[in-house]
Amino acid sequence: MKILLIGAVFDTGNLGVSALAESSIKVIVHRWPSAEIKILGGQREACRYDLDIMGVKRSVELLPLRYSKNVFLPNHFFVLFLASLLVRICPLRRLRDFLASRNKYLKAIFDADLAVDITGGDSFSDIYGLYRFMYILLPKLLLIRFRKRLVMLPQTYGPFNGRLSRTLSRYVLRRASIVHSRDRAGMECVRTLLGPRLSANGEKIRFTPDVAFVLDPVEPPAEQSAFVRNVRAKSTTLVGLNVSGLLFNDAASQSRFGLKCSYPSSVRSIVGRLLEKPDVTILLVPHVFSYRGDDSESDVKACTAVYDSAGAEQRVRLVNLQDKYSHNQAKHIIGQCDFFIGSRMHSCIAAMSQGVPTVGVAYSQKFHGVFDTVDMSGCVADARSLDERELAEKVDSLFVERDRISRDLQNRIPRLKQDIFDIFNDPNGS
Repeated sequence: MKILLIGAVFDTGNLGVSALAESSIKVIVHRWPSAEIKILGGQREACRYDLDIMGVKRSVELLPLRYSKNVFLPNHFFVLFLASLLVRICPLRRLRDFLASRNKYLKAIFDADLAVDITGGDSFSDIYGLYRFMYILLPKLLLIRFRKRLVMLPQTYGPFNGRLSRTLSRYVLRRASIVHSRDRAGMECVRTLLGPRLSANGEKIRFTPDVAFVLDPVEPPAEQSAFVRNVRAKSTTLVGLNVSGLLFNDAASQSRFGLKCSYPSSVRSIVGRLLEKPDVTILLVPHVFSYRGDDSESDVKACTAVYDSAGAEQRVRLVNLQDKYSHNQAKHIIGQCDFFIGSRMHSCIAAMSQGVPTVGVAYSQKFHGVFDTVDMSGCVADARSLDERELAEKVDSLFVERDRISRDLQNRIPRLKQDIFDIFNDPNGS
């Protein structure tokens, strides 16, 4: 099997996207151990990623898709889309082979048996603007024009507020072989787009958990690992706290996301309330780093601001984890915690998948959908409906219930992971 993965890459600064990329590859390899996998889209330059997937070393090639002013690049979307039209007009094998022999990007698309798409987990929507919507949509359209079989991996769909985005999304989803949604609301969104005739086909639209639940944790380098162990040893209860730079660093985040409370003030209230308990130490865990010099959404910047604003007494039991680490290492670090609070979805998934009782401080509906996957929707503290006091009280009440939550997670996670590995295990889904 030759498979193209679109919608997730490595080295973006966002560990959640990296987790999706590796987990998607892991699910593919579980089904087809000898599959040749390439990533289409992403960075500006072609490269290879060396990965350890289920104990086997694999090299995955990244083939960037370009949209620059230089339309004569061999990997420019316009060049590849034009080639798809030529193939439709004159579908001769000799023409296809000739074109492919002169362009490795075309060859990768021509040769692919299957394309799988994950759209960053939550980016298949127009709420981030039409420009970004078109950026994530064009690779899908390209593969459809080349008549490639397309499987939509578990992700969030919608909302689609504009007529153009609804029309184009409907076009893509109708031509996908299988549409996996990681939440129930996404399934309803897809059913609405497809219409009653296609949405009645229960085989096409499926509810499947986020693939990042199967990501493997990897212990960080010895010095960093020892540091986390030392922090762990100093407290009876280690609480991991992920502070979202998307919400914390943007002064307009309260109005932008419709929050009922000030996110920075709420985080500080949660920290203060937890540190009133004498046996608690808080570990600040960034999950998004700066990318290409842009720290506007950096969790490191947000966590540092929380630490710097804390009083001297609080800093004794407040640890700011600033060293950079990989998505696998982040999962290992989070797994050392007794309780976890996160506003980045995949930091929460990293915790729940290891049985760590987790609170998702939500700024969108996607938290409810993903937590519901493991019957943990009650562990969502929604900043859109709770004020600062209510949010801190919700976290505090779930902290008291952490042992029960952990037991429930440990009972549910094994079956959930098996559901993820079964994505390609039937004729319709493969």
